[in-house]
Amino acid sequence: MEEKDDYIKIGDVKAALEDVFKGCTVTTPSTMGSRSFVAELSFDEYEIRVILSGKRGPERDIHFRFLQKVVPSGQVRPTKLIINEVRTTDPKELVRAIRGAREYLLGIVQAINRALKRKPGITTTCVEDLLRGD
Repeated sequence: MEEKDDYIKIGDVKAALEDVFKGCTVTTPSTMGSRSFVAELSFDEYEIRVILSGKRGPERDIHFRFLQKVVPSGQVRPTKLIINEVRTTDPKELVRAIRGAREYLLGIVQAINRALKRKPGITTTCVEDLLRGD
């Protein structure tokens, strides 16, 4: 009798990350233990890491971390600040956390675009505009 696979696997995590962050490469480095699996995705100074640990089954521990790497002045090694950290056994909560990280990053992009956008200035199209005195 074959058991039904109703638990989350590292391939499922990798597929979920690649679905939300299209075009990005997700790495799954090998781990020392046989009960822990890692999927990582990095953007310059931001990193997403998902760790599956424990026995395979519906109650498998899912640990999501969304980090920002910061290099303080005078130090060589970066410090990693946690932006969001979720521990759960529910795959739906993992997907919400992944989408939240995407929204956070898109918010940064939008803020930068808004800051760099040219501000509309007063245009002069005729002599009346010159005499207006604005």
